Amino acid sequence: MGELTLFPQDTADLVALFQQFISDEVAGGMAAGDTARTYKRETQQYWGWCRERWIDPLTATREDVVTYRRWLIERYAPASVALKLSAVRRFYAAAKTKGLVAANPAGDVRGPKRAATGVQYFSEGELTRILQAVPRNTVQGKRDLAILGLTALQGLRVVEIVRLNVGDLRIVDGRPHLRVTGKGGAEDLLPILPSLAERIRGYWTAAERDLSAEAAMFASTRNSRDGRRGERLTRRAVQGLCATYFRKAGVTGHAHLLRHTAATLALKHGADLRQVQAMLRHTDPKITAQYAHALDRADRNPALLIPVEV
Repeated sequence: MGELTLFPQDTADLVALFQQFISDEVAGGMAAGDTARTYKRETQQYWGWCRERWIDPLTATREDVVTYRRWLIERYAPASVALKLSAVRRFYAAAKTKGLVAANPAGDVRGPKRAATGVQYFSEGELTRILQAVPRNTVQGKRDLAILGLTALQGLRVVEIVRLNVGDLRIVDGRPHLRVTGKGGAEDLLPILPSLAERIRGYWTAAERDLSAEAAMFASTRNSRDGRRGERLTRRAVQGLCATYFRKAGVTGHAHLLRHTAATLALKHGADLRQVQAMLRHTDPKITAQYAHALDRADRNPALLIPVEV
């Protein structure tokens, strides 16, 4: 049997085409570098799977993609399967845009449903321990405290923090705001706590940062696998620093729980649903309502009404 020709053109050319598509189309042209690398890695896994089965990805059918999904489900958690299939859908969207395929065979092939686990968030005590674990007297500590504050108190996503530039911190009517670039490249001017604005400026002063408008708001303080000193932080770096302080505080979770925490604690202390929806920049109020529902279930647990002690 002859060697399989995966594509009607050089594979390297298709990789370049796909990377350009991700750069131009994902997140409104604002995809982070690690996002593009993730899509590339996951798509190359799919290409390898096709190669082992003598399937040309450009002539693959929906049934082939369903078979790939079944193969993934046997090996990965539901969240990972969903990510890998998303990359495949993106690949075919790029190929369709360039006229290499007539239709997207992965267009309606979704990952397995994940079990509902309810909203997870840190308690006030846990959040306090996380913030107290950050050193106040180092450049890195000043930077990290500002980052944790923005996600745990203002509800910013990790990718939104990574995208921030120096010029995105602004004063509007005497109050500090951040110009935030969210999902799909949507921009919003978000009011933030004056104390957080001071934390950011304090970090800039201590780090002797480049304060040109287009400079990264948060930069690496040392050389590491996630970047070199002075370069814009990556999502991986922000997730890593969150994990470090979680360990120090004796809590478990992932960085996105800080966003959940901001929403849930704000509601707990009197914010209304519309205010929290605006802070999180949710287009669908049902998404925000899940935080209120979690609190309501805890406060109105019907088991509390049963006059029997365990």
